[in-house]
Amino acid sequence: MNITYDKKTDSLYLQLRKGAIKRTQEISDFCMADMNSKGDVVGFEILSASRFMTGSKQERKITVRIGEKLVPLRA
Repeated sequence: MNITYDKKTDSLYLQLRKGAIKRTQEISDFCMADMNSKGDVVGFEILSASRFMTGSKQERKITVRIGEKLVPLRA
């Protein structure tokens, strides 16, 4: 898995696997899923990602809510 953050666009991309993107499916107002020709998810794009980050601007940490827990993501 590869995680990248673009400060200019305030977007976060979680690449789950390599592969060509065939289509993109909107999951929510802030999340898009990229899929290959088989329909497998290749990656997720999180828009306005800073809304979901914690910590100071110098040391941003990204957390994901899984059930009741907040789990930190590491690049």
